[in-house]
Amino acid sequence: MKNLLIVTLIAASSSAYAQFPCENGMSDGTYPCNQITLMGHLAPEEIDAVEHHGNYLNDIWGWTDAESGSEYALVGLVDGVAFVDVTVPTNPVYLGKLQESATSNGRVSRIGDVQHGKSSWRDIKTFKNHAFIVSDVNGAHGMQVLDLTKLRGLDGSTTVKFKADAQYEEFGSAHNIVINEETGFAYVVGVSDGGTKCSGGLHVIDINDPKNPAFVACFSTDGYTHDAQCVIYQGPDADYQGQEICFNSNEDTFTIVNVDDKDNMSMISRTGYDQVSYTHQGWLSEDHRFFLSNDELDENAFGFNPRTLIWNIEDLDAPVLIGEYYNNAAAIDHNLYTHNGLAFESNYFSGLRVLDLAQVADGKLRERAFFDTYPDADAIEFGGTWSNYPYFESGTIIVSDMNNGLFVLQLDLEEDIIATHPADMEGCENEELSFVVAATGTTNSYQWQRFDGKTYVNLTNNDQVSGAQTNELKIMAQNNYQGDILRCKITETNGTIHYTFPTSYEIKGEPLEVAFSFEETTPGSVQFTNESTGAQSYSWDFGDGSTSDEENPIHTFEYGVFNVTLTVTNECETAELTKETFVVTGLDDESKYFNVFPNPSSDLVNVFSQESGMLEIRDTSGKLTHEQTITRGAHAIGLNHLRKGIYFISIRTPETFVVKKLIIQ
Repeated sequence: MKNLLIVTLIAASSSAYAQFPCENGMSDGTYPCNQITLMGHLAPEEIDAVEHHGNYLNDIWGWTDAESGSEYALVGLVDGVAFVDVTVPTNPVYLGKLQESATSNGRVSRIGDVQHGKSSWRDIKTFKNHAFIVSDVNGAHGMQVLDLTKLRGLDGSTTVKFKADAQYEEFGSAHNIVINEETGFAYVVGVSDGGTKCSGGLHVIDINDPKNPAFVACFSTDGYTHDAQCVIYQGPDADYQGQEICFNSNEDTFTIVNVDDKDNMSMISRTGYDQVSYTHQGWLSEDHRFFLSNDELDENAFGFNPRTLIWNIEDLDAPVLIGEYYNNAAAIDHNLYTHNGLAFESNYFSGLRVLDLAQVADGKLRERAFFDTYPDADAIEFGGTWSNYPYFESGTIIVSDMNNGLFVLQLDLEEDIIATHPADMEGCENEELSFVVAATGTTNSYQWQRFDGKTYVNLTNNDQVSGAQTNELKIMAQNNYQGDILRCKITETNGTIHYTFPTSYEIKGEPLEVAFSFEETTPGSVQFTNESTGAQSYSWDFGDGSTSDEENPIHTFEYGVFNVTLTVTNECETAELTKETFVVTGLDDESKYFNVFPNPSSDLVNVFSQESGMLEIRDTSGKLTHEQTITRGAHAIGLNHLRKGIYFISIRTPETFVVKKLIIQ
């Protein structure tokens, strides 16, 4: 739970010419943080921001003047764009404002109507020293173009009211603009009003001559696109290397489009995922092997912390969702970008979150740093940080907060104290598994956590768990924690927090169950069929001194009843089953050594044996129905206790064994 603080806009301006390192989890005594320094801050009124539905700011982007090296923040407002020089990050200087466009497509601006010339949505990108700006729910806006070299030489002593250098009027309202700086094409998405809407899909504009943008084509096969990233693809899929590809967030799918030939743009793949609510935005890893995306409404729908989806896109025709990362605090995820092996995520109420991509190939991320621009609360609500820009060569990071203004930050990652992260485990049920983290230093505190489906909770020692506050967690492998996300939170004495990459365990194999059936195929020859599940090895004992390790053996018996036992094993357990098997072999109805008469019979049968031995009568299932010892000679055997049917009568002597069929009528 955060400290509930009321941040006044006047107090915020005191950060000029000062910086506030993150100390014991707080910056400037106000902002929760970890390994990020607050360099500068301008409150909304300091950049001429006005209020609209409780918010002041929206999107943000950056521009570096190649001539001077100066760095500028382009800050989206509800009624225009503010320009701030952040070259000296501890002294951000507001230079002026580009007001919302007056007309587009022959329509009058919204001044005077229900929106009063304001919109909660604005998006900005740059190309060839020009800014390109669109706005949503704003039918008179179109695309503004501003020459950013106008910022040169301005010192903020007098703020400037900028005017657009060009106005593109092929559409009115749009949600986002995407620019591929390698090709000079802009892709406007989410057009919903005026002109060429392209069904809300890709509205392609040639901006190589920035002040004379020209419509090129539409791609609308997959309908509305909320946001996208378009690049010259340099990933491992040889089918598309060197071609211009757009990676689109299309409300309910991750959609990849080949836009290399503007006259014949085509959809490469369209992929959904579980618990989808609103596929919002995403960004490629720098090697183009992975794509990180977010869903803006899944937190509201399912109640969990902001979720980052991790896609393997090594085959563009078949993207695979390989992992999901859940952020530390309750919020709604918005825009994310990747840079230098890190992901920079703006999560509304929980601020800027910086994630480590070192294990992204395994579908894993971990938080390295954060700065909360909205300290009043963590909640699944709309408000707080909208976006960030992490691409300045100086390392300065700029963040827009809808309520609290512009933040200028610096990432101050300490040397990673985690030398070894815990590995994923497999174990037998009730086997003790050990998860170990190795970290430098001797004064660290450890707390193991698990994700409970909503958020992270601290583990405590119990009958199943031990070492929950040490560097070695031991868990009895049971179904209740199987597959759960586990991690270790390590806190240094100075308050710096480190997290391990997530880990988990699975119980080996499926439960072991033993079963088999058998069938006598020829007299004395029996086919045994294994019907067990979860078994990896087999051991048969046929009850006559013979064994087999085949899965489905065939065995030849002498006449009789045999207790056949199948023992099956896997990595974790052993199970066995014994069945009684009756086998008829050596049937000799012609033998004079052992005579049976009359046959068929009813209530009495006479037997004659030339030797003493053991006489047995069994039914066709092998059940013993009569047994007695007889001497050499003739004997009368009563049959009144037996039902009509077919039986087998046998004599076993020291010298021989004879079986005959007996029919009782």
